[in-house]
Amino acid sequence: MLHFFRKELPIFDLFDDMATRVVSSAEHLRKFALGFPQSDSELQHIHDEEAAADELGHRVLQRLSHSFMLPIDRDDAHALTGGLDDVVDYTDALAKRIPLYHVESMEPTFMRQTEVLLLAATRVAAAPRRRRGGFRATSPARRPRLGAAG
Repeated sequence: MLHFFRKELPIFDLFDDMATRVVSSAEHLRKFALGFPQSDSELQHIHDEEAAADELGHRVLQRLSHSFMLPIDRDDAHALTGGLDDVVDYTDALAKRIPLYHVESMEPTFMRQTEVLLLAATRVAAAPRRRRGGFRATSPARRPRLGAAG
């Protein structure tokens, strides 16, 4: 029997991998800030995560261009890919600027921002896993609403 729809495509695995890169880059930025100025190795880890996220993004886009039917809207898949990649790109760009501007100490506000970034990244990473079954997998009462917290 010919199957037009697959319940899950490996594309969701790529989204999970990209989300993992988002969390990892946020963790490395947090470690860098906590261990500053003796934590320069974390900058290289962030750059490595950015390169890995770019590679995954290219793989997702390639998969999208070669797939006829997807369990997720094509535009949504592009937006998710771009959004996840942007977070890692911005984290890497920030990490590169710290040595450029000869930062001597980390402000408490920045330390709290890295904490918020890590929390947000962790929540973002959970989103592709929750969407594997599509919106029909949850009851209408459990569907996320715009502006809803938590």
